[in-house]
Amino acid sequence: MLGWASQHPGDRKALQAEIRAKHYASRSTSEGSKDTLAYNVSQGMVKYGLIDKDGTLTELGTELLSLSTQSDAEMYRRFAQHILVALPGMTLLRTVQDMQLAGETITLSTLREALLERGIHTPTANKHISLMRLWLDRAGITTPSWTINQSLVDEMLGVSPDEIDSLASVTPAQAAVMRTLAELGQQPVDSSALRQAAEAAHGVRINEKQMPKDVLIPLREQGYVTFTSGSARSAPVTATAKLTNNVTIPLLERLAGSLPPALLALLRLSLTDIVAKLDAGTHEKGLALEALAFKILRLIGLQYRETRYRPRSGGRFEVDLLFDSRALAYSRWQVQCKNTSSVALDDIAKEVGLTYYLLSSVILVITRGTVGPEARRYAHDVMRKTNLAIILLDRADVDEIIGEPLRVFAILARESDFAMRLKPLGPAEALMLSAPDGA
Repeated sequence: MLGWASQHPGDRKALQAEIRAKHYASRSTSEGSKDTLAYNVSQGMVKYGLIDKDGTLTELGTELLSLSTQSDAEMYRRFAQHILVALPGMTLLRTVQDMQLAGETITLSTLREALLERGIHTPTANKHISLMRLWLDRAGITTPSWTINQSLVDEMLGVSPDEIDSLASVTPAQAAVMRTLAELGQQPVDSSALRQAAEAAHGVRINEKQMPKDVLIPLREQGYVTFTSGSARSAPVTATAKLTNNVTIPLLERLAGSLPPALLALLRLSLTDIVAKLDAGTHEKGLALEALAFKILRLIGLQYRETRYRPRSGGRFEVDLLFDSRALAYSRWQVQCKNTSSVALDDIAKEVGLTYYLLSSVILVITRGTVGPEARRYAHDVMRKTNLAIILLDRADVDEIIGEPLRVFAILARESDFAMRLKPLGPAEALMLSAPDGA
């Protein structure tokens, strides 16, 4: 393919004609389908960065063509390095590793869902994931059973697993500062000017007083920046060679996903291990409850949308998790995990108020404590008078799901039946529904 592209620079139709004649001419399908198949191959070459849209070899394509005359193995290794760094290859590998650590079964369907949670959408009816793995197979990085050669990955990238973990766990503010410094090279820049540039270029808000503690000091500890001793608030900041090398920023762009690092670390655990952390310290217990809720909602087929969402109105309230469902009709699930001994009326009222900002149709409150009687009565009253469904899962429900995860379907069916009974159609409403148009 690369050789044909070099023979027909800027003539993508000629490239497609070569592909068609070699690979599809004898296929028992229509002439139009043969043209489409050849076009799809060239389009894949564009998407993988081998040719420009007009069919001209890119710098990468030219490099690979040169390597192919020396060693196919070297060509495939260089292409795999490109897939890992410039394309979502590293995210794919980490997602597989996360699923393996959690004891989850890896299929195209489950992998597609896990990638979606990390901000990568792949249509259901395509081979994107399989094709990328096949290219990584050629380089010896993966196998058809998703065994990953980590030492080869480390060798290709020149970055250790710990460094990859640190890139995946940076905050939005830290990522913005890293990207800004990378553009400047190893040139010192005033931290105040750096903050302003990062905010303007990347749309983040960085607390000026907290910038040293939240951004600069963590980045220095990870070896990405240096600054002189004294107050980091006014010291010139310089990017290190580790930050400005040719893989750090591309990997950062790919690995800094939508899931918070602390929550992602828990999701790598099995359900049993997460449950064990439910009785840990206060902060860890709260995160474990969120991870449990995450796995429960993913189990019932909901699609993850966001974590720690705070309405733009500037209010101090936030929801722990947002999930979407597209089953038959679209619905949005707003999730609050209460790491308290009881859930009160005010807790439910706060969630109801947030639905006007979030446009949620379902509120799920999950706790390992109890739900107070006033809170339940209020939830019932809201369901009678609005189109909201409010699901309250207490300690008994959580323990039942922990003991047998598939019990979640029966528990949610119970809540659904109860909500339906709270919304009866009275005689007047039934008459209106049965009356002919215009009556």
